[in-house]
Amino acid sequence: MRLRKVGLIYVFQCTYGERQVASAAELWWHGYAAECERSFCSPCEYGVERCWWTFDDEKAWKLVQYAAPKAKARLEQMHRLKLNAAACEREISSWGDGTPLP
Repeated sequence: MRLRKVGLIYVFQCTYGERQVASAAELWWHGYAAECERSFCSPCEYGVERCWWTFDDEKAWKLVQYAAPKAKARLEQMHRLKLNAAACEREISSWGDGTPLP
C-alpha cells in the first residue's frame, strides 16, 4: 500500500485484498481512463489509473502511515496547521465573550 501526492490529489494504490483500507478512509475509486465517463476528472488529468484518490487532506491523513515522503510532509504540515488553528480558537474563546480583540 502506498499513498502519494500527484498534482492536487492524493493517490492511494493497494491490492484488491487491501481495498477496505481505502474504503474506510472514504477515498474514491478510479478505474481505467478509457472507461471514465466524467467530463473533467482529476485522476485522468494526472494520468493515474486503477487507484483510490481524494483531494481532502483529512481523508488522506487517515492513511499517513502509508504515505511517500512528499505526501507525508504535506500531510504533517496540514495537520500541524489544523492543530495550531484549533489551539488559537480555544484561546480566543477563553477571553470572555469569545469576541476576538482588534
